[in-house]
Formats: sequence, structure tokens, C-alpha cells
Amino acid sequence: MAHFTISNAAGTGMDMPYADASINDIIQSYGVTEIISDDGSVLFADMAETAIDVTAFYAPLSASLFNFTDFGFSVGGTPIGSINGVNLVVDRTKGEEFHSKVINASDDTLQGNDYADWIHGGTGNDTVLGAGADDVLFGDGGDDMLWGEVGEDYIDGGTGVDVAAFSGGLYEYHIIWITNGDTFVSNLFGNQGSDYVVASTEYLAFTDGNMLNTGVFGFHNGNFTGSAGNDSFLGASGNNKVRGGAGLDWLQGGSGNDALYGGAAIDRLQGDGGNDALYGGANTDAFVFDLKPTKRNKDTIKDFSVKDDFIMLENAHFKVGGSLSSAEFRVNTTGKAQDRSDKVIYDKDSGVLYYDADGTGSKAGVAFATISKNLKLKHYDFDVI
Repeated sequence: MAHFTISNAAGTGMDMPYADASINDIIQSYGVTEIISDDGSVLFADMAETAIDVTAFYAPLSASLFNFTDFGFSVGGTPIGSINGVNLVVDRTKGEEFHSKVINASDDTLQGNDYADWIHGGTGNDTVLGAGADDVLFGDGGDDMLWGEVGEDYIDGGTGVDVAAFSGGLYEYHIIWITNGDTFVSNLFGNQGSDYVVASTEYLAFTDGNMLNTGVFGFHNGNFTGSAGNDSFLGASGNNKVRGGAGLDWLQGGSGNDALYGGAAIDRLQGDGGNDALYGGANTDAFVFDLKPTKRNKDTIKDFSVKDDFIMLENAHFKVGGSLSSAEFRVNTTGKAQDRSDKVIYDKDSGVLYYDADGTGSKAGVAFATISKNLKLKHYDFDVI
């Protein structure tokens, strides 16, 4: 079990381009092709090409067997990375070279740096952490945990049962299921970046304890009732009736005229196409509108609570900036904009919500949802994603 840690190495990310890597593969992250040694059982090497010093720690097991445990990399005495807990036994009588031996074949932890890393976990049950920048992470064999962390990362679990992990709560993220089985996970607040997770990664886990099974993402038709746990459902073209159950549920209707019921916990309901009926149930619920508003995808929120719930608008279709300001929100009894800045209008007599792209300009407002009448709705009841 090795722990790989690479610090800021002159703007270089950790480079482990192979599923089963040697120490040389790691050293190449610094532009070095091999470790220079004087007798094959090196304690210290000076990489003249990049002024990188490599210190190898080992314990002799016998006259011919050496157990290499740790490797440290430094520049001018400043540490820039390390590989700890390698426990690599080399038999010198067989002409083995420690720098060519595979070192990530067990249960390893691989921790990148603030630059773009390319990391393979290899075989074993590994933990891979990308740290900063845009990383490419592979779990390869075994049951792996992969953290993209900050940046726009690519995550591929490989074989085994793998988890893509994210800091923060589930409802801090916008999750898009793609038809090929991959998922796109984007942090709503921009502090964790956006990750592309391929279908070979079985779970999405969040530090608030929520976990989504990507294997149940997919297009479904018909009726569906969730469990007491956290469920996710993506409808197809049919008219679906979906009940999430007692857990924290993510329900997405598809293109039909669907009825989505959230249940008792915190739920996320996304009607998508069609004219859908959305029931959040008890607790705080999020109602998502991520398509261009038209009369063919106008939804009805049956139980919207100003105290508990909020409405999420996709900024690609509801162009209101990073958040909906008080100047962009209007409450009246006509449903029409009253100045150029009005973008979202609540007709309190009918309960209809309109989006008007140019306020009092030439474009007409479009109804995208109906909620209860005469609510004390405010601009901060909307989130922009």
C-alpha cells in the first residue's frame, strides 16, 4: 500500500499514465527518464537535467534483498513530492531494478497537486485525489474512490465497484445524466468545479452522506415508487407517475406529461418536457426548470411553500445573470413586464410564473409554471444554475 503525494513541481502535474506504473513513470512527471545511481541500490540521486534530488529509503533484508519503503523528491532542499509505504522488495541477484518495478498494484492513495494531473490507480482498491486544476483520474482495477476536487475533471472508475466523491451536500450540485450512461456533475456555487463521470463509475457520493447509484439512471416509462432510501429516476417519453419515497430523491420526468411526488425528505423534482404536475411533499424541495420555456413544457407545482421550497432556473434559458435580482422580479396581476429589467413575473391572481427575455421589449413573456395564488413570493425564492 503506497501513498503518492506530489506537491507543486514547477507547474507540473502528477503524471501516472499507466494502469500499472513503475517509479520511473512517476519520475517522468518531472521530465526525468531514469534515476541515476552508482551501484543499483541508490540512497540518493541528483537529477542534473531538472535539479531534482531523489532520496530512496530502504532496509536490507539480506545480502541480496532490499526493501524500498519511501522515496522523496526535492529541489534545492525544498520537498516537492513523495511516495511513502511502497514496501517494494528487490532481488539484486536477479538483476531487478527498483525503478522499473510496478508500485501501484495494491491498495494505494494517490494525491495530485494544484496543476493538471493524469493519474491511474492501477490494480487494488485505491483512493485517487486530483486536488486543483483539471485532472484525469482512472481507478482501473479494484473498488476505487475518486475525488476530482477543484477543477473540471474526468473520472473513470474502471472495473470493480467505484465511487466518484464530491465535497458538500447533494443539493449543492447540478447533475445531468447523459444518454450513454455518463453523468456531468457541476457545483452550483463554483467552488468545486464540474466533473465528467463515465458510466463505469457506479456511485456518486457527497460528504453530507447522500449517495446516488448511477446504475439506476436511465430512461424509464410507467409508474415508479422509490424506497425508504435515496432514489433517482429519469423518465422517457411516456406519461409517468413517480413517487420518491421517504429518502432524499431526485426525480426527472422526461418528455411526457408526468406526475412527480417527492415525499417526506428533501427532494429535487425536474419535470423536463411535457406539462408536468410536481408535488414536493414535506420538507425543503427544489423544483428545476432547465429547458427553454414553451407552452409544451409548462409545469404545475402543486404544493410550493415560500417558507421551505425554492425554484431553480437554468441560466442557459433563463438569462438573468448569476442570480435573480429584485429588479428582475415582478409581482402583479397581469403577468406582464412593467420595465425593461423585468425577467420573471408572478401573476398573483392566477399563480402563473412568466419569463420575459427582454422585459417591455418586443418579445412576449412565456408562462413556464403555475404555483398557488397570492403567495408572498420574493426574488430570493429562485436560484440560478
